[in-house]
Amino acid sequence: MIAHIPWLAKKSLSLEKSRYGKMTTIEDFMVPLPAKVASFRSSNENASLDKANLLTFGDSFFDFNRQLTLPYRLKAKLDIAVNYSRRRYPLKVLEKENYKYGKEKILIYELVERNIPEIFSFPHLVKQNKESHYIEKIMEKLFPQNLEKSYSFLLESSRLTYNLYSWYATIRYRWLEYMPNTSKYLENPPWIFYHKTVENVPGGFYYNYSEAEIEQYCNNILRLKNDLKEQYNLRMLFMPIPNKYTIYHRLLNNDKYNNFLPNLYTNLEKKGVEVIKLYEPFKESRDTLYYGTDTHWNEAGVSLATEIVIDYLWTCNQAVEKTNSS
Repeated sequence: MIAHIPWLAKKSLSLEKSRYGKMTTIEDFMVPLPAKVASFRSSNENASLDKANLLTFGDSFFDFNRQLTLPYRLKAKLDIAVNYSRRRYPLKVLEKENYKYGKEKILIYELVERNIPEIFSFPHLVKQNKESHYIEKIMEKLFPQNLEKSYSFLLESSRLTYNLYSWYATIRYRWLEYMPNTSKYLENPPWIFYHKTVENVPGGFYYNYSEAEIEQYCNNILRLKNDLKEQYNLRMLFMPIPNKYTIYHRLLNNDKYNNFLPNLYTNLEKKGVEVIKLYEPFKESRDTLYYGTDTHWNEAGVSLATEIVIDYLWTCNQAVEKTNSS
């Protein structure tokens, strides 16, 4: 039956194609995927924590497998051993892996802008994180709040139901202009912005952060930086990734940004936290740095980020060498 629907049959809506952005299954917003690249963290390129010269932690921006990720590029360009852990709580990983205090190494901690309020509203204490993890597991069993979301993901992902689900989502969009998970999108060319980044919530473009909130996030980032140095002799460089909407909201409007990232930079630097700043160079770049229908950066985005990181590391080393020789 579905195969006889002309607009659905005119091109293949494969499960692979839908993976270009897990943001929608609406055909009007489907675009070809770049070829997959083997994940760095599961490859032989990923050095162990103890053997790596450079440690990198973070979320999916360092792990998105539609281009060579930043850990791959740092390893190749710097010709050093790099470790990547897709984890947001480095202290837990280091304790679990029994990482030993040794010579100083650099640890790059990456986190997308929208997740900073969630991840740094509390200190990164190993014991508390464990307890919190167990409590969350128990609560999830007793009160499965994400049950509907799980069912939706199953319908979108299953080879048996994907085409039907995509047809239903496309009909709702074309007839009712219903776009799930966001209120901000552009049809031609297709651009979709993740709902959390366009709402008046912490992590979003329109949220009015108080000085106390930013101070809280920065104090917890500072504490993590100090704990990594004192416990493991790791020098943390904090690398917040701008939300796609932060950089490209001008495609839709001239709304004023809440300046979360610049304010965060200023506060962190006052506290002695080293920050790799992407906001200004990303905003000024003439290249398109993010995928239109995905939250992640594209080839141009990760290439520019790599240049900025390498320049920062070079400056760090030059400063260290100059200090040691004086």
